[in-house]
Amino acid sequence: MVRSEFEREITRLRNHYGDRHYSNEISAILWEEFQNIPDGSFRKMVLEAIATMHQGRPPLREEFKKLAEDIGINARRTPSWKYLEVQDCMRCGGIGWHFIYMVQGGEGVAACADCLAGKNLQVAPRPHISFTQAQCPGATYSRPGRVSSCVMKGIRAGEEPNAT
Repeated sequence: MVRSEFEREITRLRNHYGDRHYSNEISAILWEEFQNIPDGSFRKMVLEAIATMHQGRPPLREEFKKLAEDIGINARRTPSWKYLEVQDCMRCGGIGWHFIYMVQGGEGVAACADCLAGKNLQVAPRPHISFTQAQCPGATYSRPGRVSSCVMKGIRAGEEPNAT
């Protein structure tokens, strides 16, 4: 699906159900879930939602999947959905990884053992982070893994320091 087509349909949903029901975050989640369906399929799903669902109960991800199934659109679950789950984790900031100070000096990156996002990184295929701070003897916590924290420490945005 083309992003502009998707945005037009989100605007239709916002106009019908209200802005507060389709925030930018919900819009991003729906885009991640349905971006690979053919052009026009999401439009049909939106039309079906507007025609059949009460205005006081706007459809979200699962309702759109049910609508797609009802009208014969194959909108299977994106296999990487679990990696998009976000939590409020005090250790990693909800992104699943954080910086650690290594015993031999320098900093490394470890998967967070305190939240679901970190556990998803631990079971992900390589080259994702597959170890935790507990698996690095003597390592100590440094800071959350937000990009802004990288920039503050002199690491360029988009770069990840290597754990050695």
